[in-house]
Amino acid sequence: MTNQQKQSQPFIPDSFVSPKRVSTSHFSFTMLGEQVATVDYELVMANQARLQGIFGPNSDWPKASMTFEKNIASLATHKEEFMS
Repeated sequence: MTNQQKQSQPFIPDSFVSPKRVSTSHFSFTMLGEQVATVDYELVMANQARLQGIFGPNSDWPKASMTFEKNIASLATHKEEFMS
């Protein structure tokens, strides 16, 4: 397979089906949604400095000005991305 063929393939194949929940004895992953908005917002804002740049050096997320409402909208977007 050539480099060009590798680059044209999607990172995640269309046939992949995301699990709705993954749990072990140490952690549990589940789809983010509005039901965790309060806890998510509190944790994100409490760890703002630590999280900035996590998505690359040009990322300024989360901004100090992020509101609870913006966080709810972000969670809704992530849920939609997960469902599609």
